Amino acid sequence: MITRNQAITIYYQAWDTVNNTGKTGDVANHTIQVIKDGVKAIATNTPEELSNGLCKLLLTASEVNALFITVGGVSSTADIYIIPVHFITSDDTKAVALTIQYLAWDTDNNVPKAGDNANHTINVAVDGVAGGAVNSPSEVGATMPGVYTLVLTTDETDGVFESIYGSSSTADIIITPTIMPTGQFLPATGKVIKATVYDNDSRTGTYKKVVETDVRVGVQYGEDDVEFTGELVPTIKGPVKLVKLDTTIKVVKLL
Repeated sequence: MITRNQAITIYYQAWDTVNNTGKTGDVANHTIQVIKDGVKAIATNTPEELSNGLCKLLLTASEVNALFITVGGVSSTADIYIIPVHFITSDDTKAVALTIQYLAWDTDNNVPKAGDNANHTINVAVDGVAGGAVNSPSEVGATMPGVYTLVLTTDETDGVFESIYGSSSTADIIITPTIMPTGQFLPATGKVIKATVYDNDSRTGTYKKVVETDVRVGVQYGEDDVEFTGELVPTIKGPVKLVKLDTTIKVVKLL
């Protein structure tokens, strides 16, 4: 999974829809866009071709500062399509309203299908339980043809793994599913585990910021200091001891 707010190099494919093959030597004609949680902007950096239409693009930390990201675009060369790339970042998106994208494809003409969102019936399956999408999709536009946006509600992301899929009433149009994880199960095994904050009285956890692996100076712990329930506090230097304060144990400096 990609880490939020960290620069990363991603890859996309330029496809010749007439000859049904990767398009070589076309990268200079690409206009690439980055959609961050539904907000679209031109990519900061210039893409480079690797081979046979496979291109790479360095996304800046700012461009990765979102929960759901789609990279796509257009070529000024006729019949060349930029296949969009979707990814979710490492932030926990369980039970969080999320703006995602999906692709509609015309299988008869072998091109992306624009202007078809009114004909789409979209479903959301959360941990194997499917239902109709609450919101209606909208089209991204000519700068990313065939790509549509859908806002998922908190109920629609309240799971660990999900799929967004559907159909079009227009003949020969398929909806390519968007499949993604939205939550994590992390075990509590008797120690404080790095980068994990546990639910009270639970053996499942929610990813939070990095903490130390064991009881350490400068960290406030839960009452039993087995499952971490506190947060980072200013670092204390020098000899330390544990002092119980109400329902928490806090590391303090010896006088």
